[in-house]
Amino acid sequence: MFDNFWYGSGTPSQLVSYLEKNRLTIHEFNKREVRRNSIINPDLVARYNPAVFLQQLGYLSLRSGKSEQYYILDYPNTEVRTSLARSVLTSDFKAEVESELVLTRVKEALTKRAPDMLVREFNKLLSELSYNYFEPKQDKPTDAPETSGSAKDFEKISEGLYCGKIFTIFYALDVEQKAEKQGNLGRADFVVTFGGNTWVIEVKVNHKEEGDKTLVDTAMNQIKEKNYAGGFDNPVLLGICINDNLRAVTWWRCEGGTAASPDDVADKRGDAKYYSDA
Repeated sequence: MFDNFWYGSGTPSQLVSYLEKNRLTIHEFNKREVRRNSIINPDLVARYNPAVFLQQLGYLSLRSGKSEQYYILDYPNTEVRTSLARSVLTSDFKAEVESELVLTRVKEALTKRAPDMLVREFNKLLSELSYNYFEPKQDKPTDAPETSGSAKDFEKISEGLYCGKIFTIFYALDVEQKAEKQGNLGRADFVVTFGGNTWVIEVKVNHKEEGDKTLVDTAMNQIKEKNYAGGFDNPVLLGICINDNLRAVTWWRCEGGTAASPDDVADKRGDAKYYSDA
């Protein structure tokens, strides 16, 4: 088996620092639509448009857009995305050994259908995020949509950040996944297949002090009512609530999963509250 060439050759630390400084996640650059003039005049636009900057560095490839006025920038292959994701995780955990341990335990959790074990690894990642990630952005890319700057807009940014960081784990593992899988009644936040198991995961973020359990119920009901798991054989359904004040998964609810042993899930961080309908 050959090692990942991009990861072995090393991702520039300046790029990882750039992503952290601008509070960007790997997921934001999947099939990113940019205006045609952003590519024609890259030297100026790259200062304001992160996607064009990554394209100049060779991490994103140019593809045809839905009209002549737009292009699509995307990762040229999964190897590039995996390499970048692993480098970002190493930076988050301040050590490659720790990030690799988390990835190993996530694979084990997905294989064992163990939601408690998976949630603990999510919380390890969230606990390492810098406070700077949660400060409102002062600048936005030149091709970003206009927003009112309201609290609701910030909530959307915050939820996107949490989901984006979780996606980094799955990208680093190069597991089969469909971001916000389109079903006949809506989209699931995560659909991940690994070790013969398919997980359908819905995330809710609570910006208040109370109501975490209610949001977990909302997440699970949404998975069922909108048929997110339709077409999958014996999937694991997982609803989680991230409390933005604590910046951690505080409640989760699962159907189709199994409980891991206490030794599997032991770590220094506190447990999320949960109940299982398995």
